[in-house]
Amino acid sequence: MSRKFYIATIIITISVAAIIVLTFIYFQGKNKTAVPAGIPSGNEKTINLLPIEEIVKKPKLEINTGKEIISINNIYKNSDKILSNNGVAFEDNDDYYIAYYPDDNSFTISISNRDVDLGRERAESKFLNDLGITQEQACKLTVILGIPYRVSENLSGQNFGLSFCPGGKSFK
Repeated sequence: MSRKFYIATIIITISVAAIIVLTFIYFQGKNKTAVPAGIPSGNEKTINLLPIEEIVKKPKLEINTGKEIISINNIYKNSDKILSNNGVAFEDNDDYYIAYYPDDNSFTISISNRDVDLGRERAESKFLNDLGITQEQACKLTVILGIPYRVSENLSGQNFGLSFCPGGKSFK
């Protein structure tokens, strides 16, 4: 076989491989929906698309519950406790700790007061006040309310929820 045959075979093989690779790349890009930065596609949380510096500037935040959007006060404005993945601890005292996690739009309330009923009452009141929402709106949010083991061995490891919501459990 001649040298021209080998060169032609190599050029054809490389050309076919390049066409296959480019076709693959083209169709992979077509399967993705382009969404400009800062605009949610419905799957992302708006809060995750912005840097903390931009989140702090907003007067209100919108929490997507899956059924509706609830507008809350911007809890980032008065907190210097930024957590991983843009989370924020916006209350931390001897009675309770409250944090927001935008990855799953959830709030965590941990009761620190040994008088758990008093701690819960204060935490729930502050939670509603900080967010600027009603009890009805709060019940639509994902809120995990728990007691650390160091506060009560018997009550730890459970999600009690908000006392005024359906499904909220008593400490008794």
